[in-house]
Amino acid sequence: MQELDDARRENRDHMAELEQRKRELERRLETIERQRHVIRELSTPIIELWDEILTLPIIGSLDAQRSVEITERLLQRIADSHARCVIIDVTGIDTIDSMTSNHFLSMIRAAQLLGTYCVVTGLSPHAAQTMVDLGVELGSIHTLRSLKQGLEHCVRVLHGRNRSEPEPKTKGAPSWKS
Repeated sequence: MQELDDARRENRDHMAELEQRKRELERRLETIERQRHVIRELSTPIIELWDEILTLPIIGSLDAQRSVEITERLLQRIADSHARCVIIDVTGIDTIDSMTSNHFLSMIRAAQLLGTYCVVTGLSPHAAQTMVDLGVELGSIHTLRSLKQGLEHCVRVLHGRNRSEPEPKTKGAPSWKS
């Protein structure tokens, strides 16, 4: 009988130890998930460049999960800031394939549905050729080579000027020459 009591006590102690380990692992997992969330937030910042102009620099790969997260954050930021123009800079995208292109275009269409003008900057020659080869239709999406050109274009669009109009001669105002 003593052996049975000892075995039960040992079993309870072992179960308590396992429960303690389980709680510790759950705490570690929660910490890891919070860190992953912070890393995702930091890896794709949404930056206000100018009044009513946001930029979304995308770095790395754009898979389905990340695309959904970025799109949700972008749409919320557009709504919160009343942005009228978004520059999506893809200079840092690793590769562009058909899946990446589809995620990318869905993100742009969603932003456009909120009434936001979208500009894409930073497409590399290789990415552009890949998109053409894949038959990706950019349609009315305006593309420019650099973030600087994208900002200049958005400022002109928001202020109702086009390239043929002279730049304002206001002292201290930034120059928007290409």
